[in-house]
Order: sequence, then C-alpha cells, then structure tokens
Amino acid sequence: MRREAKEETGLNVAPLRVIDTFRFLRGAAQEECIGITFLCHANDGEVILSEEHTEARWVKLDELDQYELAEGLLAVLQSLKT
Repeated sequence: MRREAKEETGLNVAPLRVIDTFRFLRGAAQEECIGITFLCHANDGEVILSEEHTEARWVKLDELDQYELAEGLLAVLQSLKT
C-alpha cells in the first residue's frame, strides 16, 4: 500500500486503518478483484501524479458531494465524519 501510494501520488504515507473493502471487475476479461480502502497520513513529499492521473486535490469531507467519485466511495468517505 505504501509503495502504491508513492507510485500514484509521490507521497510517503503511513496507514492508520482500513475503512472499506470492496469487490470489482477489472479489464476486458472482467477478472474479479478485491480492493481495500485505507485511511492514511501523508508524512512528507509533494504530490506528483503518475501518468494514470490528471489531477489531485485536497478536499474537506464536507465538500465531497461536489465531486464525481467512484460508485460507493462517497458513502465510505462520509463515514469518516463520525
């Protein structure tokens, strides 16, 4: 997870806890995969996106509904408010 965060964002992160797990189908073959969503703390680094991404933003939890997010992600992130 730390390596993936570094590759995707350029940030060094420390995982705090798992906040969700989910299943999804990947690629043309529709292979079943399991995803894990972690709450992390960014220790240091500057956001430098991989070629897979076009933009990044730091967003307050109260502003999430203003963005188009992957299905189910809004509810998962809103659960952090409690």
